[in-house]
Amino acid sequence: MLYHQKQIDQLLENIEEEPERKSNEKIGISFIPVFYISLLLSVCMLFIEYKYFLLVLYAPTVILTLINPPLCEKKGVYRLFACVYLIILVVVTHFWLQV
Repeated sequence: MLYHQKQIDQLLENIEEEPERKSNEKIGISFIPVFYISLLLSVCMLFIEYKYFLLVLYAPTVILTLINPPLCEKKGVYRLFACVYLIILVVVTHFWLQV
């Protein structure tokens, strides 16, 4: 009897965790179209102003992963490195425009 009660409690815990997991998957799936759109825009940007190419290619996906990091653990560390990468990307683009 006690064994069955523990199984029922475990099933209830799994059901309660499902909505949280689905909301994380929705943002994780949105990464793919954002990456393809930024890839397309960066190719178009090559013909308009090639110096913005790197910023247009990588910035949208980095910003999206800042909102919801792909790592379940150590999200703060991932966000820190992503912010540093984004700042470096903006600085490099700025200096490239000065040339």
